[in-house]
Amino acid sequence: MTDQSAEGKIAAALDRKTRQDEIEWRVMRAGKTGAGRIYCQIVPYRTARSVYSQLDEAVGKMGWNSKIQTTDKGAVCELSIKMGEQWVTKTDGAPYTDIKALKGAISDAHKRVAVLWGIGRDLYDYPVVWAEISEQKQRGDQWRRAKTKEGTIFWWRPPESI
Repeated sequence: MTDQSAEGKIAAALDRKTRQDEIEWRVMRAGKTGAGRIYCQIVPYRTARSVYSQLDEAVGKMGWNSKIQTTDKGAVCELSIKMGEQWVTKTDGAPYTDIKALKGAISDAHKRVAVLWGIGRDLYDYPVVWAEISEQKQRGDQWRRAKTKEGTIFWWRPPESI
C-alpha cells in the first residue's frame, strides 16, 4: 500500500498552479466587428515540454512514463506515474493537427492526459482574454502575426501577466 503522505505530496506537485513562465498563448478567435475593428480572443496553454518538466519535478525522471498509440484519426497517450511500488495509468487522446499532424497529435495527447493528473487544469478557469492588437506591422519578440476569419492580417501580443 502506498504511503498517503507520499501520494499527497505527488498530488500537490501535479496540481500546483501553472507558473506565469509556463504559459503560452494562442488565438482562439479573431475577426472584425460590425464597425470594422479587429478583435482577437486568446487562450493560455502549456507546451508539452513544460508538462514533462512538471512531471519530472513531481515524481522524478524515472517516476513517470508514457506510451503513444496512433490511429487513423490521431494519437492516444497512456501516462503512467509510479505510486509507491505500483504504476497508475490514465489515458486520453487528440486528433491530428493542421500543422505537423502526427507531432501535434502526440504533443496534444500528452497535454490532455496530463490534465487528468492535474497538470495545467487551472488554465481552464482563466477569464476571457482579449489581446492587444495592431493593424500596422509591429516588431519585437512579443508581437505575433495572425489573420482574422475574413483574412485581414494583424499583429497581436499577449498580456504581460494575468
